[in-house]
Amino acid sequence: MDLNDLIVSIERLEVAEIEDIARRLYREIYVTSGRYGICKAHDGESVYFWEDRFEHAFYTSSNRIRYPDRKDKLDLERVKRIRWIKEIIAGQIPGTGCWLTPSPSGGGRPLNRLYVLLSDSYVIWLEPRLSGGWKFSTAYKARLKDVQRYCSLGKRIWVQK
Repeated sequence: MDLNDLIVSIERLEVAEIEDIARRLYREIYVTSGRYGICKAHDGESVYFWEDRFEHAFYTSSNRIRYPDRKDKLDLERVKRIRWIKEIIAGQIPGTGCWLTPSPSGGGRPLNRLYVLLSDSYVIWLEPRLSGGWKFSTAYKARLKDVQRYCSLGKRIWVQK
């Protein structure tokens, strides 16, 4: 599968139109049962996608230096790659790997799952659920040095060659 075929075309669209498209795609692909949906990870584990996770996953801070935790701006690069998430966590994409690693925002245990597409420095974060499985948190293009740090703090558990 070629991930470029899954890129959402947003050229010449207004931000409001892009947000409408992104919300629709998120519901169609991931939130398939009311307020949530379930996809399968590469190892068969359940990954829950909650409707209320959209803002956290697809927004970023308009001023990352001053307000790094603020989520007030739609991240167009995240939207363009919205279809990648399911394919990567399902283990369908060569060149991806999965790590158990601490959250980038701090906290040690329990460990999160981190899926990485190294060729694009694209990361997907999943948080553990108390009742088993994982909860989708976010996905984005990261700086290479951040990807290297995330991976170095964890343990690789799987790779798709």
